[in-house]
Amino acid sequence: MQRYSNKIISFIITLLICSNISVAQNNKSNDTTNNEPDAIINDSTNNGAPLIVFNDTLFYFKTRVGSFTPNDRARIAAKRIKELADEFNYNPKNLKIIADGESYDIVYNETILVAINKEEAIEHNATPLDVSIKLRNNIITVIDKH
Repeated sequence: MQRYSNKIISFIITLLICSNISVAQNNKSNDTTNNEPDAIINDSTNNGAPLIVFNDTLFYFKTRVGSFTPNDRARIAAKRIKELADEFNYNPKNLKIIADGESYDIVYNETILVAINKEEAIEHNATPLDVSIKLRNNIITVIDKH
């Protein structure tokens, strides 16, 4: 009797181990934290993620920066620009372009609104400085219209 009990216990343990391995493999295949983006932003048929402020499209982000997708970058930049537009003391002269290695930051006082790196500029067939100047001018225009 003991012999059959040990076999049954071994069988049950084997089933439990196999079912746990199967569940772990299914969870791994459903894992959404992989490094693939939700959408292919650099596809030539896609303009990128639009930076829209007050119903005006200022720019299209086409590249990732660190963990930020083009959509993340557009959303964050739009929020910062709208907050800037609501500032009582807003002065376009304080909207600066600051070199940071091979990239350029568009900064208002101490707040970085947007960073343009070499990869983003390449996607726009321009230099990072040229893209930054154009985007800075677009920001000033949209805030002035608001």
